[in-house]
Amino acid sequence: MNLFLARTPLQLFNCQEARRRFHHGECNVLWAIYRKEVDRRQMLRVCDGHWQEVNCFHLNWVLRNFPKLWVLAHRGLLAEVDVFYTGFSKRLARAVVQCAKPNHATIVDDGNDALVTNRTLGHRSKVTYFTCFHREDRDEILNDYQAFRSHLQSKSKASGGIAFIGSPVYPRDILDAKVFVGLMEQVRAHYENESIIYYAHRYENPVQLQYWMKPLDIEVRSPDTILECLLAEASTLPRELATFHSTAIDTLHLIYHLPQRVFAFPSEIVTENRRHTYLAIMASFRDRGVPVTEINSARSR
Repeated sequence: MNLFLARTPLQLFNCQEARRRFHHGECNVLWAIYRKEVDRRQMLRVCDGHWQEVNCFHLNWVLRNFPKLWVLAHRGLLAEVDVFYTGFSKRLARAVVQCAKPNHATIVDDGNDALVTNRTLGHRSKVTYFTCFHREDRDEILNDYQAFRSHLQSKSKASGGIAFIGSPVYPRDILDAKVFVGLMEQVRAHYENESIIYYAHRYENPVQLQYWMKPLDIEVRSPDTILECLLAEASTLPRELATFHSTAIDTLHLIYHLPQRVFAFPSEIVTENRRHTYLAIMASFRDRGVPVTEINSARSR
C-alpha cells in the first residue's frame, strides 16, 4: 500500500500528481486532514476519484496534540506501507512514519512552506522531495505536472485580463486593512484599465474583499477549488498572473505557461513574527527570475 497524507488542497493536488506518475495500478490510499470545513470542501473538489480508499479526518484537539496516540488508534487503517507521501511534515506525519515504518518517504510541495523550510520527517532513510522548487541540498524529483498537463484540453486565446491570486496578507502579514487596500490601489494603477479578477484564498473573507475591491473596479471570486483545477475547466486563460506572494503563480506558470508578476511591499509593514518568512519568500521569487514590481506602503484614504 502507498499512503498519501494531505492537509491542504494543494498538497492533495501534488499527491495526485505523484500517484499518476509513479504508482498507476497500485493500491493508493489518501488521508485528507482538514482544519476548516472549507479545507474539506476544496479537497474533495480536487480529489479525482482514482484512489482505492479515501479517509477524511478533522484536525481536532487530539490529533494536534497527541498525534502518535491518534495514529495508533487508527492503525487498523494502516496496512504495510511501501511509500509514504506527505506535504504535512509536522508531528502527525512523523507519527505516521514512526508507526507505519514505510520503506520510503517523499515530501510534496505546499506553497510558501516549500520555499522557506527544508522539511524533514525523522525518517531512518533519506527523504525525497517531489517539488517544482530546486534546491541543491536535498534529494529531489522534479514536479513539472506532466501527468496533469497530459489530460488538459487545448485552450482558446488568452482573455487579456489579469488574475490576481489572493493570499491571507491581511491580517496575517499586515494588521491595518487600510494599508492592504492601499496596496491593492497600486496594483489597480499598474494595470490601468485592464480587467482584474481577484481570486480569494479560501481563508479570506469574500464579503470584506468585495467591499474593498468594488471602488477599484476589481472583481472578487471565491472558487470552490484551487486555480490549477479551475483554469483547466475555463474556456479562456488570463493574460498575466499576479500576486503578493502566492506560489500558485509558479504552479500555474508550469501548467499553463502564463506570465507572472509579484508585487512586493516594504518588509517594515509586515508583522514582526512574519517578516523573516516574507523576506525569504521575496528572495526566492527574485532568485528564480520571477518579475517583481515594488510598491510602497501608502495607506488608503
